[in-house]
Amino acid sequence: MKIAPYLLVLGAGTMQLPVFEEARKLGLQVIAADGNASAVGAEQADIFIPEDLKDPEGILRSLRLLGLDSEVAGVFTAGTDFSYSVALVAQGLGLPGILPEVALGASNKEIMRQKFASAGVSSPKFMSITEELFLQKDLNQTLCFLDFPLVIKPVDNMGSRGVQKVENEEQAKSAIVSALEFSGSKTAIIEEFIPGQEYSIDSLLVDGKVIAYAIAQRHVQFPPFFVETGHSFPSGLSEDEESKIVQEFEKGIRALGITSGAAKGDVFWDSSKAYIGEIAARLSGGYMSGWTLPYATGMNFIRAAIQIALGQVPHPIPTPQRRWYVQESALVSFPGKILSIEFAEDLEKIPGFENYFSRCKPGDILRFPRNNVEKAGNLIFASPSREVCSSSTNRALNALYLKLDPDFLKSYPILSHPDHPDVPQAYPRALSGNPDRSEVGWDGRTYDDALGRIRSYILQETKKKYLSKFVLFVLQRYGFQAGMLAADKEIRAEGNS
Repeated sequence: MKIAPYLLVLGAGTMQLPVFEEARKLGLQVIAADGNASAVGAEQADIFIPEDLKDPEGILRSLRLLGLDSEVAGVFTAGTDFSYSVALVAQGLGLPGILPEVALGASNKEIMRQKFASAGVSSPKFMSITEELFLQKDLNQTLCFLDFPLVIKPVDNMGSRGVQKVENEEQAKSAIVSALEFSGSKTAIIEEFIPGQEYSIDSLLVDGKVIAYAIAQRHVQFPPFFVETGHSFPSGLSEDEESKIVQEFEKGIRALGITSGAAKGDVFWDSSKAYIGEIAARLSGGYMSGWTLPYATGMNFIRAAIQIALGQVPHPIPTPQRRWYVQESALVSFPGKILSIEFAEDLEKIPGFENYFSRCKPGDILRFPRNNVEKAGNLIFASPSREVCSSSTNRALNALYLKLDPDFLKSYPILSHPDHPDVPQAYPRALSGNPDRSEVGWDGRTYDDALGRIRSYILQETKKKYLSKFVLFVLQRYGFQAGMLAADKEIRAEGNS
């Protein structure tokens, strides 16, 4: 019996699991490579190769040792920034794929920006700085070519790691140090800040032409960091605005030389013009390509992208089958140690529920997120009704409670001292009690909802009918989760007195 060919997938995390599923539907077996031997997909792959994804030669060597180098029909990734490794491995195996130099330009932000500038693509003005130059040069002279506010980021990382907005030279120095720490090449990009709404685009290309695309609106919060607290379909753009964004995106694709496969873009719209933030030669992560995009449109981008990686023309070419409302929302935690994850109701019974991805467990120590990797979980809801999608998302966020350990002492200085250096910079503007007591906050709760739940909890535990000034202060400044932690602290102290 003939053995089914293999699809080599770089990455064995959650974002790659839909790739495994679609590959098998196409009659393929899955080889997964990942430097993390405990990755969730390691056991779900037919064959797992524990290799660093930054080491394409190591991946090729492992394939040869296993005698599988001639059995691989295609090389693929989604939701990782290893398209350069994908291109090198595909080239090493003589398989379809974009050229490695093209993939490098779609991975390294400095090369990308240079190509955009040369091709006249609307993108932020920029300059790069290496660790060596940073230590040697006067930063004021370096920054004289750009005006504040600026955005500083590593040239070669993803998930908003090491990315910050800065307003002055002092902030810039600190942000550059952070960006360099997150850069494998010890190089940072300094670029102008582009105001306006940000969007994500997933697209498929055959012979240099975009054959399908989908646009989601990104919800980015907690400055000076750029934490995506969710994304949603439809984009909310008019047909004219969407057309202009896609035109500039295609211009960026041509500048990078991407002619086949997938291209994912981050684009800004400032009410009259599109600016290209970044373009990667892959499908998106963040639960978009494998979950929210097909929920919203009925299109299967992963299947089509795999077919392109196999050297085939996608069949059928993805076309929108519906226009649903979809909301992906992140769970964000106050700094502390998780004691338990509690549910006020069964999430699966809430209309429109699709997925809950937990990214923490009891005993984990959480910090306030500075990037898209440090979040506590994600929820996805989908419905043909905008109202159902929105109300159900808030209902689920309200139902989920990450209870923090009142014995974890590191949380208390932040609770008690607003000027403590460990207080996340996002407070109090982003997460404090809302001026409008009926306004729904980031966690799906109004101030009055949170106040009522804490009052009921304290009454149940202590028979008291009032909240202390300390608990009220914490609730107003930090929100429900921290307010409950403050209440638990007081209840514990009274029990020990």
